[in-house]
Amino acid sequence: MENSLKIISTSDLRIEDIPHGNFKWSKFSNFALTFDPLSETMSEFDRVSLSAIPSEKWTIVALRYFLYCWQRIANNQAELEPVTIDNIQVALITLRSKSAIRDHN
Repeated sequence: MENSLKIISTSDLRIEDIPHGNFKWSKFSNFALTFDPLSETMSEFDRVSLSAIPSEKWTIVALRYFLYCWQRIANNQAELEPVTIDNIQVALITLRSKSAIRDHN
């Protein structure tokens, strides 16, 4: 059986694709890797600082970029700090909110 992750373009992203509830590395990691920064159209504003706290002002692409980068960092460093997990949770909640609004329009 092939174990490859499916890339989900931002235009095809649906709220059902985004993990919710308590942080679980496997769900977060699998979701974060559905983003391919090389295939998305990104402006300079989508390349957010990883030390920033995610906000409603961020685009969906910026939120996905933030999550993707933290997955790559954590995959190499093994453990995330609690403050980083909190920021990831904020990004996921914000992303779900923005996706729900977009899905209903």
